Amino acid sequence: MFTSDKSRWIVPVVWLLLLGIVNSFFMISGNPSSWPPLPSPGLEMGVDQFVPIHEQDHQYFFLISQAANRSLWSFDLRTGQLHPVPVSLTQAEKRQPRDTLQSLLLQRAAGGTGELNRQILSLSPDRSAYVWAGKNTKNQWSLYLYKTGQAQNVPLTDQVEPEALSSSTFIQWSADQKYLLVNGQRVIRLPDGWTSFLLNGSRGVWSPRRSDLLYVDQEGKLQLFNPDSGEQHTMYVTGKDETVMGHPVWDPDGYYFSFVTRVRMGEKCLQRIHVMDTRLFHYVEQEITAKPELVSSLTLSKNGKFLTYILDGRLKIVNLDTQESRVYDGFVRKQTKGLPYFCPDLNGIWLVRNHRILFVSDQFEEREVYKTSRQLLGFRLTYDRKRAIVHESDSRGQWIRLVHLPPQLQSDAAE
Repeated sequence: MFTSDKSRWIVPVVWLLLLGIVNSFFMISGNPSSWPPLPSPGLEMGVDQFVPIHEQDHQYFFLISQAANRSLWSFDLRTGQLHPVPVSLTQAEKRQPRDTLQSLLLQRAAGGTGELNRQILSLSPDRSAYVWAGKNTKNQWSLYLYKTGQAQNVPLTDQVEPEALSSSTFIQWSADQKYLLVNGQRVIRLPDGWTSFLLNGSRGVWSPRRSDLLYVDQEGKLQLFNPDSGEQHTMYVTGKDETVMGHPVWDPDGYYFSFVTRVRMGEKCLQRIHVMDTRLFHYVEQEITAKPELVSSLTLSKNGKFLTYILDGRLKIVNLDTQESRVYDGFVRKQTKGLPYFCPDLNGIWLVRNHRILFVSDQFEEREVYKTSRQLLGFRLTYDRKRAIVHESDSRGQWIRLVHLPPQLQSDAAE
């Protein structure tokens, strides 16, 4: 549904009045269920800037700017409702709104700390602890573990580089919450904060289901390590002039993982995209590029059914059951911290294609989900695939829309 020229001016006025009310609050308050939702899908709001903040408790938080006003919003991933979140920032905090708001949201989820000067980096899934950063007596950043039930701080590490604090992989909790992985290398035992292991390598990533982690050792080999048993198994040995690039990724169930290796061949590069399990399965997709562009947005779907990645402006989808593939060009923009361009599902892939959102089935049949006259910048689906928020742009600016999805896709695609 598109607004007419006359009604187009009414909607922004209503939004500005609502945002004025939102900005009058002093701090984040209330439960998400108490925040007033948008009346119905189909509405849109014009924005100058869209900044994703954080995902917590089934809420996708984002910051928008409209003229001189900034406001925080939440998209409920269960109900598909949009809520304004009452919050106000000081002038100092407005210079780094993303980190500040993420810390405030984590603080609220933890039940409040009473320590407003803490930069909270990560909250444990069961909310029993969180990791925060603060300046020590030498004016250097240090990490601390705070146990919410005991109101106790445990020092973790000193001399943390400031730029590392904003990395999404800097703090990782193991699935059973017995360990903490810091900066992809240091394995810290919970709840005492003792460093159990210092990995002989980097780029560690926990399995989403078990206390297993993959990392790249100093010799360039891919290792699988379990801190409970202390056992380590070599999963992949690189060949001559072959290098593991970036972090490995797991499928949502932790049965399969994927990683990229690269071999220089004169002025060209051979890139191998591997998919393995912890036993015998090993699939390799090979790409030769004329320039050393890295594979980005590497993703495995549930049960390791679909492998997706972007390389050289192309999105490639591989059905690992049939080993058939499909390539979509036009993905020249690098995936930023905005809404995603594609979303793997159990029985297919949702993706942005020109001015449309498509659902591509496991047989590579395309179905149009949404169409607009504007440029699509990304989308975010609810769990049941009934609604989505979409980010669009045209010559007049940027837009956020709340849309319904076709009912026939909800049972076909949802996990």
